[in-house]
Amino acid sequence: MKHLKFIKQILSKCESLRPDVIAFASQTPNWVEVCVSDHDLYFYDKRFQALTKAWHKIANQKGFKLIFFCCYPKEKDLLELAENDNLIMNL
Repeated sequence: MKHLKFIKQILSKCESLRPDVIAFASQTPNWVEVCVSDHDLYFYDKRFQALTKAWHKIANQKGFKLIFFCCYPKEKDLLELAENDNLIMNL
């Protein structure tokens, strides 16, 4: 993946904003999907909202699109992404 370092920085920052947040990403042909597991962080945290705006701008400058989701990671979904070599996580 062309922008792996940038995506991992995003995931790391997302996980540092609140305890117990799990962040992961995957790539589609048209964009990179970034998922965070904390509903309140995704919908109500002003820092997170400001960061996502900045990350969108940076991604556009780098030539790709980011989409952020609030989703709860399920083992089978993560396994499927990993088997397809399309799972990005900070371990």
